[in-house]
Amino acid sequence: MFVLRGLNHITIAVSNLEHSLLFYSGLLGMKAHVRWGKGAYLSLGDLWFCLSCDEVSSAKDYSHIAFDIAEEDFSAFAAKL
Repeated sequence: MFVLRGLNHITIAVSNLEHSLLFYSGLLGMKAHVRWGKGAYLSLGDLWFCLSCDEVSSAKDYSHIAFDIAEEDFSAFAAKL
């Protein structure tokens, strides 16, 4: 029997790599590690996050990414966004 230890990485499709990098690294503060023609790897804590240029579909499901932030930091961060 095996037990999963956690998430290795998350990959999301983006339509514009430059804008996505500015958002995730510049605005959200993820650390950028490597970039190639159609993608980039970033990290947030121990989690690897991959941006991959692809056709983005307007899904109408409950897909989302939930971030964790200290309550006392929320207002300032929301204002920054």
